Amino acid sequence: MDKEISEVLKEYVIDVDDLEFRVKGRLVKTTNEGRQEKYGWAISHYCAGTEDAGPYVPSKIWWDTYEAAEGNLLAYMKSFDASFGVQPNKFY
Repeated sequence: MDKEISEVLKEYVIDVDDLEFRVKGRLVKTTNEGRQEKYGWAISHYCAGTEDAGPYVPSKIWWDTYEAAEGNLLAYMKSFDASFGVQPNKFY
């Protein structure tokens, strides 16, 4: 199995109330020629949307365009709320 290598294009950092650390998000471009969607994102931590739910882990992180990947990352980061718990992303 080939390993997928990605180039980091940009990284964002956000301060979140009630957290003693900063949440980081990055935009990447894959070097894998076989992948149809070339632009993706990752975030250092996931947050839960409600008290009863676990952390929301987006199922779609790869996109056809840089703009789409960036828009989705920023939307997740802007809605980040630590009120109901935070979980580290073990793949970040």
